[in-house]
Amino acid sequence: MLVILIVLTSISALCLIVGFVWMLSTMGQTVTRSGDEVGAGIMAEQMAAEEGGATPQRSAFKGKAVASRREADISFRDVWRLVEAREWGKVLPVLLLFGGLMGFLLFGALALFAGMENKWVGGFLVVMALYILVRTMLAFVKA
Repeated sequence: MLVILIVLTSISALCLIVGFVWMLSTMGQTVTRSGDEVGAGIMAEQMAAEEGGATPQRSAFKGKAVASRREADISFRDVWRLVEAREWGKVLPVLLLFGGLMGFLLFGALALFAGMENKWVGGFLVVMALYILVRTMLAFVKA
């Protein structure tokens, strides 16, 4: 039983990762900034990390720097609308991500319950996972 739960947890984790990467690649927006100010900000962050959190007032930076980040977000209501419109190409990465997360949470908690000696802690984790799943599904249905 434990082996089956570990395999299901691994498959769910793989679905979670694939859905996340697919969602970022299809729905994400890339924001790129460049210039002296970006370089000064990067240098200030690095200096603050080296000095234990003290942020320097000004950083001397000469040259060009480029900062890039990728963001993707979608609400439950947007997912619900895409499902109702049967736009499976747009909603499939999100559903894969969502299903992978829920499966990872549930099967991971059940695997921990099956593998742990202390069944009280394992049972608490399963109850917590079920609570999170129910609350998330209710929020999804209400959207």
